Amino acid sequence: MTEDFLLSNDRKRLIAYLGNKSVLVIPNDVEYIGEHAFFENLSIKVVKLPKSVRIIEKMAFCYCANLKDIVLQDGVEVISEMAFMCCYNLRYIELPNTVLVLKRSAFSSSGLRDVSFSINMKQIDDFVFGGCRLQLHTKLPNSITFVGVKALGSCRLVNEDIKADCIKRFGEEVFQYDNYRI
Repeated sequence: MTEDFLLSNDRKRLIAYLGNKSVLVIPNDVEYIGEHAFFENLSIKVVKLPKSVRIIEKMAFCYCANLKDIVLQDGVEVISEMAFMCCYNLRYIELPNTVLVLKRSAFSSSGLRDVSFSINMKQIDDFVFGGCRLQLHTKLPNSITFVGVKALGSCRLVNEDIKADCIKRFGEEVFQYDNYRI
């Protein structure tokens, strides 16, 4: 164990955080943020990941209601199912260019208002931004080949071109309840 972090024997997987600090720096060499590692932790507000982290596993930060800032470094490739679901105070996330996949409901019902997409992203699964008030300011990167059902949730689209591009490439079902606004 390192500073309230429970790590696997090889120190590559962060299994759990047992502390109550508000600002966390994840230990170097951690490659996986494990399932439920920070689940329902109301103390954390800022998390800084090292470049070694490749995968944020299922529900890793789910219901971390006070999380305001997560600093992702180049190296993160996958953000798994419900990883940041119900992180109500998370307003912005910058997805480094190593991020390829956002799994089902990764940010659903979070407080996200803005996101900077990876230019290398390949897929955005079902419900990823469902229930968010995300504003899309630019078209999705051309590298994206799949956007799932209701993946863009209740996104607000800044202009008609963004809406048309999304519908042309991925179909109307990417928007929740056809409730898109311009």
